[in-house]
Amino acid sequence: MTMMFLMMLSHQSFLVRILYEFNQLLGVRDEALYGKYRDLCVRIWACAPSLPKLDPVSQLGCVDASGLQKCLDNVASTAQTCLDNARKAGSQAETIACGCVYYTDNVNCYAASCWNRVYECEYQKYVYEYLKNCETAKLPLPYFPAPDNAPDACSCNLGKVYQTFLNSLNEGTSCIKGSSSFGARDALGSINKMVACECCAMSGALSGIYETCPDTDPDLVGLSYVSQLETLYNQPFSACGSYMSSYDCQKDLSFTAASSFISPGSAFTTGKGSLSNGAGSVTSPGSGSVFSYTNLADSVVYTITAASSSGNHNSGGSGSSSGSAQASATGSKSSDEKGAATIGISGACKSAMLVVLTFLVAFL
Repeated sequence: MTMMFLMMLSHQSFLVRILYEFNQLLGVRDEALYGKYRDLCVRIWACAPSLPKLDPVSQLGCVDASGLQKCLDNVASTAQTCLDNARKAGSQAETIACGCVYYTDNVNCYAASCWNRVYECEYQKYVYEYLKNCETAKLPLPYFPAPDNAPDACSCNLGKVYQTFLNSLNEGTSCIKGSSSFGARDALGSINKMVACECCAMSGALSGIYETCPDTDPDLVGLSYVSQLETLYNQPFSACGSYMSSYDCQKDLSFTAASSFISPGSAFTTGKGSLSNGAGSVTSPGSGSVFSYTNLADSVVYTITAASSSGNHNSGGSGSSSGSAQASATGSKSSDEKGAATIGISGACKSAMLVVLTFLVAFL
């Protein structure tokens, strides 16, 4: 028993299994939360990730540039107040939540006052990076991904790349959770299957890049995602060959995120092209002059009222501010409430660590 434990402990995926066990003890059932706890377990010393600064979308060519600037200024002012309150409270989790809400509100500004450029690479990349770097961010978000054959659209559909990555990650999490428990007789086989799950998740993310944007330099469209997964899983994709030979991602592990799954030994051509915008122009808001969507990160319903093509903002629309390109939210929550999900995850760090230690002590 001791020797088997040492074998499992030495394996790079042991923390994954620990996570599954304390996931059950904590009663976590939500897939997204499970993924966050899993990340917490692998990087147990870093309970709160940093939120990088994203490159803003240029106002040049926007249908209502002045309205956009006013909207962005209002968002920045609100965000600064939120950040000041978070710093006074000494809460890093609230600080992160303020940043995430700030980016969401910026997206709403662009959707209202720059709807004629939302299919372009600049906006699509902004949303893409926001989703990748803000741990509470969730779809849907306006005009992302861009529809097929949209005018003036980015040469690589970053929204589809992101969706493939997200689906691969979720399928990997489900696959890991579905592995047999350490109490089973074939514990080593269970570990091997979990590593195969990780490898297929990375393969799905990688395959999504080459399937969606085969001519584009992968460094520009999400190759760093795969590197992040390698760090998260503590499993280099280059070492996945034997695991993917033993387990077919589609037939044996039920992965569907990509139509094919690249293995370390696969021969494929890497694109070298840059991102560029296609032909055509957007002459009317793709989602209509007024539309609403529910942000699943904070359950707030946002109503977007599009600026007119003449630059004058259309008044009306429930919850929208007349005479401004700013999109407003109905049922808006305070900064503390918006940060609740992040605060809850961060606050679970101590509990998670205690469960990890309890689990280890039980084995020892």
